[in-house]
Amino acid sequence: RVGRPPRSTLLPYPTLFRSSSMARTTGFPAASIGRMIADGTINQPGVHPPEAFGSNNAVIDRLLAELESRNVRFVRTMESVR
Repeated sequence: RVGRPPRSTLLPYPTLFRSSSMARTTGFPAASIGRMIADGTINQPGVHPPEAFGSNNAVIDRLLAELESRNVRFVRTMESVR
């Protein structure tokens, strides 16, 4: 196999929010997951690392849509290595 694994990046575009890009790329996902717990989208009891929800398409699609609505985009790129 030639190439590197895909690289994922969150791109926080300028907004009217008075917060840093770091605050937006950590706080917004946490708030989105909190809303999903509150409305029952996520209903597993206990503490889970974020990657535990990576295989749940409903969670991922909603998370990315909520981030996009706040002007934070998820971009996946692949680069070949020689």
